[in-house]
Amino acid sequence: MAKKNIGASLALYPSPLIVVGAMVEGKPTWTLVAHTGTMAHSHLMVSLVQAHYINKGIRENKKLSVNVVDASWLRDADRMGTISGNKADKSGAFAWTMGEHGAPLIDEAKVSIECEVDGNYELEHFDHFEPNPLRGRT
Repeated sequence: MAKKNIGASLALYPSPLIVVGAMVEGKPTWTLVAHTGTMAHSHLMVSLVQAHYINKGIRENKKLSVNVVDASWLRDADRMGTISGNKADKSGAFAWTMGEHGAPLIDEAKVSIECEVDGNYELEHFDHFEPNPLRGRT
């Protein structure tokens, strides 16, 4: 089969659908994230537009959770990408448990990873958080 030139595009798809969780002003909040991945053997990368509400909590607390979405809760996860935390309280969107290190973990997620943020690479109105996984739950 001949390969087709698709031009200069981001073609590393499909990527897992992720709901990131963080605490903001004492309450959990959630956002749907498409740009995540493995950065090294010890770190992930979570890329978020800087204007997102959740970024404030990630910057302040240096903690976040990565919750891998599956078909059983896809509809609820998708809503987290259409509702702005700047305009609506998303704290009650999921049943959740506080992780040992201070990041909210979605109970329904079959895979949740609690992370501490070691760095933030800012580029073109995006925060590229570098979380270090502290604890995974499956």
